Amino acid sequence: HVIVTGMGLNAQGVKMSKSEAGSGLDPMVMIDELGADTLRWYLYSSSAPWRDRVLRAADAAKVRHGFLNTLSNVYNFFALYASIDGFDPSQAGVQRAVLQGQAQDLQGQARDLPLLDRWLRSRLQGTISEITQTLDAYDVVSATQATERFVNELSNWYLRLSRSRFWGEGLSPDKLSGYATLYETLVTLCKLLAPFLPFLSESIYRQLGASEAESVHLTDWPQADDSLVDPALERQMALVRRIVSLGRAARNQAGIKVRQPLAAMQVQLNDSSDGKLLEALQKLVLDELNLKRLELTTENLRERHLHPQITPLMEQIGPKFGALAPKLKRALQEADLRQLAGELEDSAHCSLAVEGQQVELTQTELKLEYLPEPGAGVAFDETLLVVLDTRITPELRAEGYARELIRLVQEERKKAGYDVSDRITLFVQGEAELARAIEAHREFIRHETLTVTLHLAAPPAEAVDRLSELNLNGLQAKVGLKREE
Repeated sequence: HVIVTGMGLNAQGVKMSKSEAGSGLDPMVMIDELGADTLRWYLYSSSAPWRDRVLRAADAAKVRHGFLNTLSNVYNFFALYASIDGFDPSQAGVQRAVLQGQAQDLQGQARDLPLLDRWLRSRLQGTISEITQTLDAYDVVSATQATERFVNELSNWYLRLSRSRFWGEGLSPDKLSGYATLYETLVTLCKLLAPFLPFLSESIYRQLGASEAESVHLTDWPQADDSLVDPALERQMALVRRIVSLGRAARNQAGIKVRQPLAAMQVQLNDSSDGKLLEALQKLVLDELNLKRLELTTENLRERHLHPQITPLMEQIGPKFGALAPKLKRALQEADLRQLAGELEDSAHCSLAVEGQQVELTQTELKLEYLPEPGAGVAFDETLLVVLDTRITPELRAEGYARELIRLVQEERKKAGYDVSDRITLFVQGEAELARAIEAHREFIRHETLTVTLHLAAPPAEAVDRLSELNLNGLQAKVGLKREE
């Protein structure tokens, strides 16, 4: 097979030419500034190689700050916490199993692993198959898209939901399974990425301590293990991710951050069988959306919680109806809006009685929107609808203050230059409402911030490493940190 590449075009869409000074980009300058792997991935992922392509240094930089940065951050997370816990894949028997393709031997049978680990292993096998098939078909762009999708799922779903597993003390079976899963995934990714990113894949492979071969470029291409593929679990997780995405949209609509706990969210499912899919994974939804309760139903929540609002577009109505336009506007305010909304959705027009005559209105003359009832946030897609209870009780508000304090203390730890495993003494002085919230959630705050001793008192400036005045959702506080020796 022979692939003929297309022309390289500059930012103005003009073909680059050595004979025309200033018409092209100097690749060595881009390599020096962004790295050879960045340029490689940019070229592979931007368009099919036989197409003409516009080359922009700014677009290549987005690759570095996007996909490559995400991949590096995943490795850095693993390396940091594995080092703290003293995780050694060779001693755990993990390295041998991964390198010999016996992934199901890692910490027992795959079916006994935590759900998140089983899901990631299943997605990894599917990604191996997809990348192999697309490369066999010379479809390089689709191969890069499959890789980016998987790395995004690894970073923004698996790792985010797994972080708390790695924060606890000791090397528990659950944590060991997480490390083994991450190790297997990173080693396999290095092999898949070796043809695309020869330098970064080699660097990560060597830092992982993999000993199958001296170089990742001397290893065999990964083979998918169909026994680890779990289509049912992948469908479950896809449904969970959709619900979480809608829940976030409902929070954004209501202007409530995820750190603020809420009492409940209702989910209208298209099919009752979806409820069975969610049974084992409801806790993921609760944790990710910071909810106390999740209610699943096939009842029509839209009619109960969303109310239609129809506004006449006067720039269309005025010229068409003249003096009747103001009366039409008043008639709309008194009409059965749900009936009119149904007509508009069914036939793109509706009929309205105005001054004893029937007036026909079309979608282009009206603005139809659905507004949630007070105390609710609503979001929906083609088949799912969620209703978020946005009412915040004093107890929920207090927990929100505690979670905001945790976030701010974590930021203060970073600014103070503490290691992630350093224990601290924490001083907090604030308003009475904040003090009550801290007392109610003292142990939770201590656990999440690695605090040995928590003082509700003014931080002594001479006895702390860092002293700051912070705003916690409108409440002012003085916060001081001291590293425990």
